[in-house]
Amino acid sequence: MTMEQFADHVISVAQKNKKSINNLQLQKILYFVLKDARDKRLLSRKSLVDLYDEPFLVWAYGPNVKTQYNRFRCFGSAPIIGSDFKQSPELSVLNSTIVKYLDYKLFDLLDESFKVEFYKKNVEKVKGFRSDVEYRLEDL
Repeated sequence: MTMEQFADHVISVAQKNKKSINNLQLQKILYFVLKDARDKRLLSRKSLVDLYDEPFLVWAYGPNVKTQYNRFRCFGSAPIIGSDFKQSPELSVLNSTIVKYLDYKLFDLLDESFKVEFYKKNVEKVKGFRSDVEYRLEDL
């Protein structure tokens, strides 16, 4: 399992539930679902470590996975579309959490991500809109 497969899973869950999702929203949902999976022990530690194969970075708009952000940046702020997104059976335990966050307003997700202690301690390292400061799994 990889962050790319996780992103595909989240997009597929959104599509199945007839909810749109844009790139920035995807980044925040990836973050909060992974954080909940860790905090609520929805996935084993090994599964979390395996899944978290690329870290979130501290960016001006909160945590972002660079490759996944770049993968979907062509959509800008428009909804991500396509039919190649597959759900992973191993991640189905996260579906209700994903749906919960899909119902949040984007600005509420942003505000919550700005309250995270790791973000607050590292936001000054953002140059332009990005930094190379990595969240460890423990920092989420």
